[in-house]
Formats: sequence, structure tokens, C-alpha cells
Amino acid sequence: MINLGVFSLGELGGEGTREPLQPLGRESIRKQPGPGSGPALAVLIEETVSLSRRLQTVIDELHGGEAPSGGRRALLRDLARSGPQTVPQLARSRSVTRQHVQALVNPLAEAGYVELLANPAHRRSRLVDL
Repeated sequence: MINLGVFSLGELGGEGTREPLQPLGRESIRKQPGPGSGPALAVLIEETVSLSRRLQTVIDELHGGEAPSGGRRALLRDLARSGPQTVPQLARSRSVTRQHVQALVNPLAEAGYVELLANPAHRRSRLVDL
């Protein structure tokens, strides 16, 4: 059982009352809500939304209201973890299009968060670095 402060995960499904997993099909979609959809789940959802709002407030305070969007912050985290990468490499690792990543990179480069470096492995595809 995991204690989450307000309630424990054991309360969500009622320990020992789990049903065996069934293959998903049309009939499983029409089932009635299970034991985990009661008040404890509602509390968990409410707490999650509240935490998300608090985190957004902290982000706004840290960045003075000019924080990069969530997608841009995620891209910066990827670069911090993996080092310089090309736009196509970033796109492949995130399962999105190259154009989508380029639309995130351009404003980050203009704001000075990233720089585009010469890529010794490719003439045209530059490396994006923090």
C-alpha cells in the first residue's frame, strides 16, 4: 500500500478485490465503473489538478511570466539530458514531425535558450545545443 497523504492506493481498488485482466473489446468498454472510480479517485484527480496549478504558478514566478511553453521546456530537458542533437533527431526521439520541432527550436534560438551549431556529420542539418 502506498500512502499519498490524503489516502492510500490500497483504497482505490480495495486490496485483494482485483479482478483478472480481460482482453479489451467492445463489451469491456460498456462495463459499469469499477471500484476505483469512487470518491478516492475523485480526490486523486482533484489533488493532481491542484498540484498542476501550483507548479504552473511556480514556473511563472521563476521565469517572470515569460516561461517557455511546456513543449519548449521539454525540448530543453531533452537537450540537457542527451546533449546537442539535430532537429530530425529530436523529432524522432519525440515521435513528432521535424517541422513541429523546428517550430519549437526557432523561438528558443531567438530568445537565446539554444544555439544552432555547425554539424560535422551533415552540411545542412545543424546541431541544436543549450
